[in-house]
Amino acid sequence: MLSKPGNGWSTFQICEKYFYDLSFLTDISFDWLDQAIHGMRTLKPFAVHGFCEPGRMVCMVSYHACYVVFERDDTGNKNRGHEELYDVDLSMIDFCKALYNDIKTYSEEWVLWNYGDHIDEEDDVDERDLAERRNKLMEKLNELDALIQEKEQCWDSRHCFF
Repeated sequence: MLSKPGNGWSTFQICEKYFYDLSFLTDISFDWLDQAIHGMRTLKPFAVHGFCEPGRMVCMVSYHACYVVFERDDTGNKNRGHEELYDVDLSMIDFCKALYNDIKTYSEEWVLWNYGDHIDEEDDVDERDLAERRNKLMEKLNELDALIQEKEQCWDSRHCFF
């Protein structure tokens, strides 16, 4: 779903036909984990987004499906709207599992997301800031994982979310 981050970009692909290159303008790992945690905690739909430069992608994650909208940036057009609007047969629990796996797999790259791919000796980056960001990311991943384990039964054939 999310590719390995590199050079301030990560590709979001939720189905075979569409993919979106998302820029560093959104702190994807933290913002998306926060939304997923809230959605799993409350069992309510949530949305994630990213900037494609140009345009924006918004993905609304509901119980049994995701709804993706791509918005254009052409602000001068009075008929401004969406370029793409479609749904994907991907449940909230499966979206959260994929998000967890993608961020966990490349956790160090996501820690460095706002700093580029690597940090050189010349870069003025406080190691304490990186350590704090690393710890916060792991806390969010652990929280999402625990919620996935706790709420997974809500998606079996005997339950209806609650």
